[in-house]
Amino acid sequence: MTTRSATAVVSEVGAPAQCVVAIVALLIAATAVMAPYEGGAAIVLALAGVAFFVLPIGAVVPMLILLAPVRLFAYLPVVGAELSLTSLLLLALALSITLTRSLRAPIALTRWEWSAVLWCGWIGLSWLWSSNRRTSVAGSYQWALLFAAILVVVSYVSRDPRPARALRRAVVAVLVLIDAWCVVGFTQSAIGLDGVLAFLRSRAADALFLPSLLRYKLVALDFNWKTGYGVQPFGPFINGIEFGIFTAVGLGVAAAATASRANLAPKWLALSTAVVALAANLAALKGTGWLAAVAAILTVFVALGGSVRRLALYASAVVVCAVILANAFRDEL
Repeated sequence: MTTRSATAVVSEVGAPAQCVVAIVALLIAATAVMAPYEGGAAIVLALAGVAFFVLPIGAVVPMLILLAPVRLFAYLPVVGAELSLTSLLLLALALSITLTRSLRAPIALTRWEWSAVLWCGWIGLSWLWSSNRRTSVAGSYQWALLFAAILVVVSYVSRDPRPARALRRAVVAVLVLIDAWCVVGFTQSAIGLDGVLAFLRSRAADALFLPSLLRYKLVALDFNWKTGYGVQPFGPFINGIEFGIFTAVGLGVAAAATASRANLAPKWLALSTAVVALAANLAALKGTGWLAAVAAILTVFVALGGSVRRLALYASAVVVCAVILANAFRDEL
């Protein structure tokens, strides 16, 4: 049971789910004739897809989390737009899971699933009065990806015979992801503007950033993480505000893993991630990110049952660390 792979899950549906994956695979294959980058990206994505269907379920969610920032953007001639190939794979997997559940048993949605359905229905209705249908479709696609990610994670965690163990793996993957990209953010600051711009002008940047938006930003050089010839950490995002929010999420997850009585992750990993995420959050110099960090601490407070003592303890620890880091980097701040 513990070694049951995604292949077994999808094969239970048969043709419908396989057709969904096949259609997306054809869209991806169409990019292989465009340029060497697109062909290489398609090959990498195909290997990732095969690994997803072969690996045990316990390895699927951590793999998806760790690879989330690698979006492999490419121009798809079929739809006439630049899309993330990994996002298309995620959407195909979510559709496969939906078909599996709908064909195996009568539909019985949980509360959060009904919320997702109603939200998607409202978004669909909003097209009727939208002044820009193309933008509305793009926004609906982004919401679909969000719900697809939630569906895939919830589905595969719930299928594990030991959900607590699966949740621990997912939390550890999130902490490792935050640590890795915070280190990348500090590296971006260290190599300076010339080094960062050289990378952004290369085709390798298409794996992380939307090419059309990146080209515009490179011409205007109006990145909100650029300060003269200096660079604030921005990680896998064009917009530094998104990196601030990203680090705030890491701070919240790390705080929850540290404070919770449940064994969500090794305490040393949670504590180190909290420090690294807090440092990166401050270094990004984004007020939105700082507010998000406060919201993360409050969310942990609510999630842990509203213990005032715990909130005061961990909030005080964060404030002390923030003061120390702010003093160490007072010139930059």
